[in-house]
Amino acid sequence: DIRDMALTPLINDTRKLSGTRLDEGTRVRTPKLLREVKPHYSADAMRERIQGTVWMDVEVLEDGMVGQVLVVNSLDLVFGLDDQAVRAVKAWRFRPATLDGALLPVVVTVEMSFTLK
Repeated sequence: DIRDMALTPLINDTRKLSGTRLDEGTRVRTPKLLREVKPHYSADAMRERIQGTVWMDVEVLEDGMVGQVLVVNSLDLVFGLDDQAVRAVKAWRFRPATLDGALLPVVVTVEMSFTLK
């Protein structure tokens, strides 16, 4: 499940994602999620009852495709849930961000949760 997608400012960030981080008060029309792909919950992760959230910084390119993805807060490196979250978000499609009508690549923060029912 996706609990939240936020735009956050990029100031003195040493990570190298192209695209602009947005802060409050900009004239940018933010990207809109058009197609969401759910992550695969591996059998091993289910068996171990691993639950939680993967936080990712995601580039949304001018064409609405996802560029680079950085895991900011990891959930699971052993059973592959981080990898599944990245794989899923890379398949997402957005209406691109614009600034005064011009397409603009941006970086958004995505929180993807894994929960067992």
